[in-house]
Amino acid sequence: MRVAVFERKTSELHCTVEQLNLHCDIADGRLDCVPFTSEASLRRALRRESFDLLVLDSAASGVTGGLLPVWLRQLRGEAVPILLLGTADTGDDIVRALDQGVDDYLCKPFRGAELGERARRLLPVAGRHEQARLAA
Repeated sequence: MRVAVFERKTSELHCTVEQLNLHCDIADGRLDCVPFTSEASLRRALRRESFDLLVLDSAASGVTGGLLPVWLRQLRGEAVPILLLGTADTGDDIVRALDQGVDDYLCKPFRGAELGERARRLLPVAGRHEQARLAA
């Protein structure tokens, strides 16, 4: 499963990727996390490549203004799940992000196990069915 991870701060980017790799259990046992530190490079990649999940920092992604989810939906015409990581002060901020097309919101600082589980739940249904079949 391919996961685009966008965070401008390199230290936070490495931490998020590490926590996803440690805590997101999927059928084949591995994620292919593709890191991005600029919105321009993320947008270029989204035009050329496909991802199963986007994990985005809210402060760095234009999501608070609703721009990236709307742009992505218009570009791809498909619903690539988006997990937004942020420091929302109020429930209104979280609701606004969800209204703009984000599938889930996780407040920073987050626990690695919670990040992994939320990401796993957003991955395509086929991956979850395969994981259940292998566990049986």
